[in-house]
Amino acid sequence: MSKPELPAIARVGLSVALIVGMAISGLLFLRARPTVATPEPVALAAAQAQAAHESAGVDLGADRRDVNAVLSARVAALEARVAEAPEEPALLAELARLLHDGHREEQAIAWYQRAMTADPSDTSLLFDLAAVHVVLGDWESAASILEARLASVREDATALYNLGAVRANQGRTADAIRHFEAAGEATTDPDLGARVANALTRLRGA
Repeated sequence: MSKPELPAIARVGLSVALIVGMAISGLLFLRARPTVATPEPVALAAAQAQAAHESAGVDLGADRRDVNAVLSARVAALEARVAEAPEEPALLAELARLLHDGHREEQAIAWYQRAMTADPSDTSLLFDLAAVHVVLGDWESAASILEARLASVREDATALYNLGAVRANQGRTADAIRHFEAAGEATTDPDLGARVANALTRLRGA
């Protein structure tokens, strides 16, 4: 019998979806805007790079820099803005997510932590930070972040769902089912409810 596809993890951030090429799972994160799959960063031809960035208002210029150079320039520009307003949560979060989406996970972690300190009420940062640890394969750090959230808000359906997904990917099926069941009871979101039901079907049929 082939191994069932394991459940996805919900990310409540603003950045594009990441697909993690691991043997046991593909991890997608929910967000407020449509999900888009992003491959590993590569240097694109000039025309491709310009087209890829037009929607974000990024002009690659006459020197036709590659995507990684553009990312570095955007990071530097944001860092300069942060230097002028070091406690501005929106800027800190924007920089963290830019680094996250640019596959600079270790740097993203530090900026997520700063953003969370500046605005502890923004739970989307918590889920994005957990998502970075998932990308790095650090399942326990992701679980610890989610468990800390649940220690203060026991019926956070997204945290319950994400913790279930982490445990499923660790092979802890009984724990995963318990968290998914709790998420299903807690959520009023039909989309998340459907994901929960799908996850439970997969795990119970394994």
